[in-house]
Amino acid sequence: LERPNKAAMRIPVPRDSGNKIGKYTKVKAVGKGSFGVVYLVSDPDHSAPLVLKSVSLKGMTAKEQKATHNEVKVLKLLQHPNIIAFEASHVIDGNLCVVMEYAPGGDLGDLIAKQAKEGKRFPEEQIRQWLAEIVSAMSYCHHELHLLHRDLKPANIFVGKGGALKLGDFGISKTLAASKAFAATTCGTPLYMSPELAKGACYDRGADVWAVGCVLYELMSLKPPWVDKVGNGGISGLMRIINQSALDLEPLRAHYSSELVGLLASLLAKPASARPSLGSVLTTPLIQDALPSPPPPPTGN
Repeated sequence: LERPNKAAMRIPVPRDSGNKIGKYTKVKAVGKGSFGVVYLVSDPDHSAPLVLKSVSLKGMTAKEQKATHNEVKVLKLLQHPNIIAFEASHVIDGNLCVVMEYAPGGDLGDLIAKQAKEGKRFPEEQIRQWLAEIVSAMSYCHHELHLLHRDLKPANIFVGKGGALKLGDFGISKTLAASKAFAATTCGTPLYMSPELAKGACYDRGADVWAVGCVLYELMSLKPPWVDKVGNGGISGLMRIINQSALDLEPLRAHYSSELVGLLASLLAKPASARPSLGSVLTTPLIQDALPSPPPPPTGN
């Protein structure tokens, strides 16, 4: 048996009756973090399993509680086939319990790691399909909800029933007051940070566009961005690399079309103003051809 992680043992677990949390029955724990515990649960009102994320509100400041409830507000807004669906939220014994759709296929990071281990690149057709699903979901967030994700990465992109990708983990998202609004909080996972984020400057939707580019780069190269250049400089060294270096896309041309590599280069343009909006990317033939066809209109009697 593995020795329990002491930090994980300090995570507050909701006091519940045996395997029950409210009306939900715990199947197993599927994740732990500084936020709390994530369970796979069954619900008498649903035939499919669900995911329940439990966050202790005890000991939180008012600001921290507000930030935690912000995730719920964001999740309630999101209604898109390529975004993890919100089911319900409850406060149970001092814990905020958020119930969401379960994606049985794991996450995109797992798929990339498996492919890299086998030494086989993804076919371009598969990458285009996944990119179309990611861009469709992110374009919806940006242009319909004026919402930034701010932590897009393969580990936060899940594989739903049937294989469709679904974006998740909007816990540090931020709703923009207007489409031109800027945010100034540094968030996200360092490897996927845009140059403007890395130097602590204001940023907008372009930071998410860069992250989409990083995910696409990882799908095509089977490795995260910058890992070959990161030495012993720590976070500050990584930030410097992101600002001063460029990812080498030339090796990808031997495996993928010039259109796909060209789109990747545009998503990873250093100046945020030079990156395309995801709304415009969504209209390109490369993406449109990969999107599922809409259902035919109903025929009259």
